[in-house]
Amino acid sequence: NIFSAGSNQFGELGNDSQENKKNFEKIHIDSTIVKVSTGFNFAICINSNKEVYGWGSNKNGQLVDQFLERLLIPKELTNLTELN
Repeated sequence: NIFSAGSNQFGELGNDSQENKKNFEKIHIDSTIVKVSTGFNFAICINSNKEVYGWGSNKNGQLVDQFLERLLIPKELTNLTELN
């Protein structure tokens, strides 16, 4: 499970809002997460099937999807090269 709290201006908490949270809330991803990494106003994770999910700011294209400024909930990032 992944939980998040704090500033949420760009959706970086992954809870389908941009409202700041004082208490931790579970981020809903229906798979087993094995790694998590955070950046400036965004986060990514990898599940046990080597699928990559991202949420938060996409201002500089860091979440691969060139058409969205931000992702408020985790979205599978499919335009990636194969993970080993």
